[in-house]
Amino acid sequence: MPGAQQNNPATNAAANAAARAALFQSGFMSSIELPSQTWADGGSFSFDLPHAGVGLYAVLRLTGNLTWTDTATNPIAPVLSTFAPFNLFQSIVFKDYLGNTRINAGGFSLHRRETLQYYADTSGEASNTLAHRPYSNTSIDNFKVGSTSGTAQAVDFAVLIPFSFHENTTIGTLPFTVPSGNNTIYLTLNTLLNASATVTSSSPLQQGGSHTATTTANLTNAALQMTYYYIDPLPGQALPLMDFSQVYEIVDVKTTDNLSASATKQVLLPTGRTYQGLYAQIINAGALYDTGVSSVKFLINESTPTMQENYKSYLHRIRRTYGRDLLTGELVWDLRARPISPSNYGSIALQVLFDSTFAASGETAFNLCKESLYVLQTQVY
Repeated sequence: MPGAQQNNPATNAAANAAARAALFQSGFMSSIELPSQTWADGGSFSFDLPHAGVGLYAVLRLTGNLTWTDTATNPIAPVLSTFAPFNLFQSIVFKDYLGNTRINAGGFSLHRRETLQYYADTSGEASNTLAHRPYSNTSIDNFKVGSTSGTAQAVDFAVLIPFSFHENTTIGTLPFTVPSGNNTIYLTLNTLLNASATVTSSSPLQQGGSHTATTTANLTNAALQMTYYYIDPLPGQALPLMDFSQVYEIVDVKTTDNLSASATKQVLLPTGRTYQGLYAQIINAGALYDTGVSSVKFLINESTPTMQENYKSYLHRIRRTYGRDLLTGELVWDLRARPISPSNYGSIALQVLFDSTFAASGETAFNLCKESLYVLQTQVY
């Protein structure tokens, strides 16, 4: 019947939008604390999410006390990585009950996505990525190294794991009330301390030279905590079924090729996705780096350049867009207002061009976090 189709949120966009609005208006915003797990250096963990409501996001939190110890005559404290402390989370993988991987990204990528979407004031961010929230409560957003060997420092920081396109929409998520199977988050940790003489991007604490053989770091009373946030619909309430036919996906791709003087770094965006955002980091000598970046651009069908910018022009545009500068070596394209789909063009590639002053040293890498939506072939409701 035509009237039934017009009121069906699974097939009618207006009915779907009305169901979404009603859900946020009358559904009960809820959360569930999952059992905490004991931190283990370099360990792997999993959290089965509750069979409850329509999932919006989860918050992964680490608490404990950080102590470093150096038995040398002149102890030297580790220094914080430019990615600290979020690079402690090597990979965060969210798989739905059908086995679809919806998130496969590092903690730093998820942190940057959250920062750029939800926080306008990033005072002090250039030197400390935890300083993006200049609020007065000092009991959270803590990760620092004390100046004295053996002195414990409180640790408390968190990463948001999104299930939907935005916490105020259900686009890309699913009902977690599935009768069988689990929606699960898998977590793999990096080691807390890189005690080698070479700085890397993978550990929050870097020794990078002196006293590497005598320095250790440890977290005591440390726990990994997970809170699941969702909307609990009213009994019998219509759900925005078209929203659930899409998957909100966040995926990291880390590559090491073509990172040298006068080279062109290219990453092809796979078809079948509609890209909402790209978050990239250039890594050299184990840290964020941008010396020698000459220009950035997109390439349509591997031949036609578009959105081509001198790197300094890009930096000016970013300052106007966000009202601040980003971290050195960080590149961001917010595509939500005008998403791009490679299927419409044949292919789309992102290119970063380096000039002769780029001097590769130690660990070099290009990490691209891709935020996209795609249509799910198997229904989740």
